[in-house]
Amino acid sequence: MGWWIVVMVAVALATLAGVYYLSLDIYSIRLLDKLREKNKLLAHLAAYCVVLALFLVCWILFSLINAAVIVLHMVVFRFITTLVAHLARRMHKNVPRRAFLGSLSATFVVIYLAFGAYSAFHITRTEYKLTTEKTTSSLRAVLIADTHIGATFDGEGFAEHIEVIMKEKPDVVFICGDFVDDNTELEDMTDACAALAPLTEQCRVLYVFGNHDEGYYDKTSRGYSGEDLENELIKNGVIVLQDEIYDLGGGFSVIGRKDRSDKKRLDIADLISEAEDDKYIIVLNHQPNDYKNEAAAGADLVLSGHTHGGQLIPITRVGEWIGENDNTYGYEHIEDTDFIVTSGLADWEIIFKTGCVSEYVVIDINR
Repeated sequence: MGWWIVVMVAVALATLAGVYYLSLDIYSIRLLDKLREKNKLLAHLAAYCVVLALFLVCWILFSLINAAVIVLHMVVFRFITTLVAHLARRMHKNVPRRAFLGSLSATFVVIYLAFGAYSAFHITRTEYKLTTEKTTSSLRAVLIADTHIGATFDGEGFAEHIEVIMKEKPDVVFICGDFVDDNTELEDMTDACAALAPLTEQCRVLYVFGNHDEGYYDKTSRGYSGEDLENELIKNGVIVLQDEIYDLGGGFSVIGRKDRSDKKRLDIADLISEAEDDKYIIVLNHQPNDYKNEAAAGADLVLSGHTHGGQLIPITRVGEWIGENDNTYGYEHIEDTDFIVTSGLADWEIIFKTGCVSEYVVIDINR
């Protein structure tokens, strides 16, 4: 957790520096020519206030973290145009004014983040096909995670996505944590849980907690606790697993792990020792960060979310770089264990995905 605090502080400082860097473009516009001649410091201050005002507008419209994301993308694209202009200058070509380069960068950012917003809000279908000799029957599973209800869709919007998933005719649906967020309102939480009721009538739905589901703040901050969420899920037919084993039948067993943030979580070796040796063991673990032990313990398939697929370029693998995650997205095979990490149906807070897309995952396991 300490590493993430360092990352957030670094982002805050970079954003402040970015606002100043971008203000230099405003400082160079012709409208400020007379002010620059009279008082350069005042012209700098006026330019900085303009960019700061635009930052505050983005904060109001999209939230603080999204405003920071927009500023940092502006800085990166502006730096790229600076390099291009420098190369052009060395080739003795005419170089546009700084203000024009700033406008060009802003245009690129709008287009780039528009595609990022589309990737976040538009949910795609991803499919994996696995084989095993352990079972006598096949299994079609759908994996969803990181819905963060209220981030990119509310409870009613979630119900529309469930209708799409039901058309897959799954045998089981796995919800790998972060069903809600710290900011998810009580009404949206109950609506989202109710949206699962038609699905639980069609197939079994198994759920494990994520790091946001319990809530990092006290119950009064959002009007309900992790226990209230669990009760609401159970009321709508969802099977909640907390370091527990569930027999799916057909030779399949599911182990639902508590989230890594829960200090009372059991070791995977202890959990798997309670399972039948001849079963195909599917482990649900919200955070993909115990691969070595899960493979050594004999899990056949481990499903996770949490990473949002890396979210943004170029920091897609930051969780791996700082040792928080074993993988960021997709399929990996270690020893005799298959690992799948989904990018999730939605996001935490950030409304852009430039390093991946939002998805639900269909997994066909055949003999």
